[in-house]
Amino acid sequence: MQTFLLAHQSLDGILEAAAQFSRAARRFRSLAAAQRRRNLRGSIGQLFALSGVTAAVSVLFIGRIGTEGRERQLLGGAMLIVGVGYAALIVSPSLLAVALVMVLIGVATGPFDVVLFTLRQRRTDPAWLGRAFAVSMSLNFVGFPVGSALGGALAPLSLEATFVIALALNVVAAVIAFVAIPATHDEQTGLR
Repeated sequence: MQTFLLAHQSLDGILEAAAQFSRAARRFRSLAAAQRRRNLRGSIGQLFALSGVTAAVSVLFIGRIGTEGRERQLLGGAMLIVGVGYAALIVSPSLLAVALVMVLIGVATGPFDVVLFTLRQRRTDPAWLGRAFAVSMSLNFVGFPVGSALGGALAPLSLEATFVIALALNVVAAVIAFVAIPATHDEQTGLR
């Protein structure tokens, strides 16, 4: 199965981009450290909820829009917007500014999720769909603990550096989305 995923150019590209993005997303846990520094500890849960609710609305909206042929642009664009959000957290002067950044990150999460799953489904042979999704998602989620460990280790040393690294990882993920995911797909072979 893993050979199938790695040999399939579209799924391999999606896997690489999503894994990089998830590692960057886990650095977001250092938001708690940023808020502690600003004495806004009680707002962390509400800020994450705001991002989650905004993402849910964004998913419902973007799910109604056709994305075929624009997947790489939407995927990479969403990653870049989330990266800009991380950078904006460094300079956010108030709770309101942080909340607006969380809304921005939530809005960008919708296109990322919809396009990621749509592209996987479109480019996977129906006979492999369940297995390909299961293995691909498992490999994507490996980025969560890795990003959490790195972010948790870096945040006490330099919160700003942690967010800058998260921004850089999102830029790398966006580049991977453009370079590693073929623009077109051959239904028979899974190749460009």
